[in-house]
Amino acid sequence: MAFGDTDPRKMPQHLFHGAVSMNYDTAVRADVTKQDYTVCPRHWYIDATFKCVACGRDFLFSAEEQRFWYEQRRFYVDSQPKRCPACRKKERVRKAAAQ
Repeated sequence: MAFGDTDPRKMPQHLFHGAVSMNYDTAVRADVTKQDYTVCPRHWYIDATFKCVACGRDFLFSAEEQRFWYEQRRFYVDSQPKRCPACRKKERVRKAAAQ
């Protein structure tokens, strides 16, 4: 069906742009009624590994963290982290100090 709603492997790849690897075995069904999106929702959350733009280390963007981002925090489903958790924390501290 549309946008991979029945198969996580058929989700649009832009939702995981830049992922170093993805573990489809961890796919968790999403609640699209709790998401903000313009064209296509994320029907699945999948453990995905990305490379941090700040420190260059690989980090896991877990299915559970995605559920929190997209269903609780209501980030747009097209968004994804660019920094690892440690570098995200450093960036928040840096921004707070600059204010």
